[in-house]
Amino acid sequence: MNIKLLGFLVFCFMGLKIFAQQTSKDFFERGTVKYHLDDYKAAIIDFNQGIEIAHSNQFPKNKKTKDNPTFDKQLASAYLKRGLCKIKLDDKKNGCLDIDKALYMGDEKAHREKEKYCKEYF
Repeated sequence: MNIKLLGFLVFCFMGLKIFAQQTSKDFFERGTVKYHLDDYKAAIIDFNQGIEIAHSNQFPKNKKTKDNPTFDKQLASAYLKRGLCKIKLDDKKNGCLDIDKALYMGDEKAHREKEKYCKEYF
């Protein structure tokens, strides 16, 4: 095979791979769908992947507010939903830790869920 053709094919393949990389938002959205389908274990896996990507790549670039430098709406929502999934799977302690983190990050819905599920932990 011609070296130039081989190089071109490798370049195209790498370009497709980079284009196909998923963002934290992709994982959060897929996890949310699985959450609503009551597939909590699969939702947790997606939320874990999205949270990991957000912390390693995107989180430092996200907009933060002056009052809450850790605020990231999507990330906070992912922590909340992951916490609710854990609670549904009878891992209440770790679920409440995620809900508390979502609350700290500024998710307004987290307060209601914390009151509902986590009174004995905080």
